[in-house]
Amino acid sequence: AGYCKIGTWDLLILDVALIKVMRVLGEEGLSPEYTSSGAFYMLLRCGRDGEKDNSYDVAIELLEKYGVAVAPGATFGKGGENFIRISFATSDEDVEEGVRRIARHLKSIGMD
Repeated sequence: AGYCKIGTWDLLILDVALIKVMRVLGEEGLSPEYTSSGAFYMLLRCGRDGEKDNSYDVAIELLEKYGVAVAPGATFGKGGENFIRISFATSDEDVEEGVRRIARHLKSIGMD
């Protein structure tokens, strides 16, 4: 495991990135459930509780159909099932466009 000291300015930048992502998702008509721990990524729900995990399928579909790379939440354990992990570690423009593509796909599979 690695360690990275994060300062107040870094946390502010991450909060702004999260706010931008949530704004874009709202503009796309989604009210997503998500988790974030102050890191440069967040988990975004892509399936419903009690359903079979679909995070691997959604990750593959996003890459193949929309050119967006995400990590299947199930990779991070049972608590990540039916979530995908998206990263803010790129330009604001790329994050915004990627989130718009993710939102289109989530709506196409019945997530809202």
